[in-house]
Amino acid sequence: MSDYVFNFEQYKKRLNKKSKISFVGLFLFIILILSVAMLLKPTTKQTEFYFVSAGSFASYKQAITLAEEIKSRNGAGYIYYNKEYHVLVSCYLEKKDAETIASNLKTDYPNSELFTLSHTKPQNNTLDSTTLNTYNNLLEIISYLQKACIRLEQQSTNISKIKNDLSTLFEKYLDTKSNFFSTFSKNYKYNVAKENLIKIQNNINSLLSTNQENEFNSFIKYSTISIIVETHNFISNF
Repeated sequence: MSDYVFNFEQYKKRLNKKSKISFVGLFLFIILILSVAMLLKPTTKQTEFYFVSAGSFASYKQAITLAEEIKSRNGAGYIYYNKEYHVLVSCYLEKKDAETIASNLKTDYPNSELFTLSHTKPQNNTLDSTTLNTYNNLLEIISYLQKACIRLEQQSTNISKIKNDLSTLFEKYLDTKSNFFSTFSKNYKYNVAKENLIKIQNNINSLLSTNQENEFNSFIKYSTISIIVETHNFISNF
């Protein structure tokens, strides 16, 4: 019987080879776990709105004067608080459109600027169907109003056409709002969301009852911004 001779160098090579295989296996396992986690994690879809501000003030009283002036020039004149009171002229989905308006305002309003408000909607079934339908309906209304504002400026539509189209969207909104109210229990989140939806309803009602052309041209921009803000507040509850 021959004597067994232990070869340390060969043993070390085999051990290193096994270690490398184990390390690769562990690495692939970690990658697999992370991939599954990413699939299960709720993804988000972000909608950005670009506000054009004619100026901002430390107090609300200071902002009112400029807001009234902006309204008289067919702007929104909406006062939005974000650390300061911003007097908003209009709102756009495309950043380049907002930048153009902000640049044109610089002559009369040197402090004009633009800033962004983002709506973040959770995906992957983290919203129930009733809330999701309500939110999507609001985005549909916002999209239409923004296009209507541009068409009014281009004189490619009229108030009657806008009111007819908006009335159809509004009826759909009332249905989804009613479903939302009947679905949820009356807790704090529900009460806040309900307040947001009622403000939107009142805003659209006021717009539909506005008949004077100059007043309508200003108020449709005001309503669009107001509905965007309330929609943002609504979806933030969830």
